[in-house]
Amino acid sequence: MIAGQCFVSRGAVRYTFDADQENVLINAGEYALFPEGGYWFDVDGGEEVEFFLIWEIPIKYRQKVQGGISP
Repeated sequence: MIAGQCFVSRGAVRYTFDADQENVLINAGEYALFPEGGYWFDVDGGEEVEFFLIWEIPIKYRQKVQGGISP
């Protein structure tokens, strides 16, 4: 997986990264950067969680949408 960001809007999630087995807990209202490579996650605390993974799209893959705004 490419590097990106994780934003948690509800609950908490714990990511563990393959490269170094480091883990990070992200609570509601927080975000964290995650490195390139493998990872897995667990819902922390047994409650519902809502999170968003964000990646920057490389320029070579971007396309202008008709009537859209250029980057």
